[in-house]
Amino acid sequence: MLNTIITRFEEQVEKVSEQNAVVFGQKKLNYRQLDKKSNIVANYLIKNCQVKHGDIVPLLLDRSENMIVAIIAVLKAGAAYTALSKQYPQNRIDFIREQTNAAIIVDDKLLSQALVGTDSSNPDCKHGIQDLAYVVYTSGTTGHPKGVLHSNLSVTSHIDSYWKAIGLSDEHYNMLFLVNYVFSVATTQIFGALLHGDTLVISNSNAVEDIDHLERYINTEKINYFQCTPSLANSIDFSRLTSVKTVAVAGEKIPRSLFTNTHDNQVTLVNVYGQSEFQRA
Repeated sequence: MLNTIITRFEEQVEKVSEQNAVVFGQKKLNYRQLDKKSNIVANYLIKNCQVKHGDIVPLLLDRSENMIVAIIAVLKAGAAYTALSKQYPQNRIDFIREQTNAAIIVDDKLLSQALVGTDSSNPDCKHGIQDLAYVVYTSGTTGHPKGVLHSNLSVTSHIDSYWKAIGLSDEHYNMLFLVNYVFSVATTQIFGALLHGDTLVISNSNAVEDIDHLERYINTEKINYFQCTPSLANSIDFSRLTSVKTVAVAGEKIPRSLFTNTHDNQVTLVNVYGQSEFQRA
């Protein structure tokens, strides 16, 4: 069903309010808590920062559950977001801020201030299906970074097409979030979970540096779906994983050994190629 991101998220809040929505380390937010915190931040942005329908709000945040709070909050305020990395040079951040005409950047300090608020009422979100949801910027290696615009329709239709293509069922998924939130594929993983009532498990930023630790983490969190590159997937011993049912890979050629590694351990391997193959306006 094609509808706005927030409409579909709030449907899940009603359906699975006590189900964990986001997990980061020992911190967990169920759907009701995520909705409440996002409302508090959205109302702060509207009342204290004058964020309005049609604005583009840059996010410059540490990796945590509050990344997701901020993303939902910006959308609930009727605006769109663009995610920035703290590893970006200052001139790239300044350029994107100028390009988006952003009056504010939501950083960890501003987000902490906003979360102190008490108004958890649901903002009157003005988003329509064709309204902008997020902007992702190119690397800028051939000049200035270029912003690629994605509407609510683009996101929701992409999520629905992706879900159908990889054959995920109606059962509950603990979905491992490995990527940096600045990349387009992050939206697939974030909203793939939140628009279906699943749990988004956010890894530490250095999770892929120690494969043994990653395998233990996958087992501890009972991860049953994740997406990564073929080379990362091929470095994992699937015989040591106890819960993974499906792994999606993209961005590289798939080695034959990965087919064996997954097939012999009853794990479904899906090649999703790249973000552009699934995305449509």
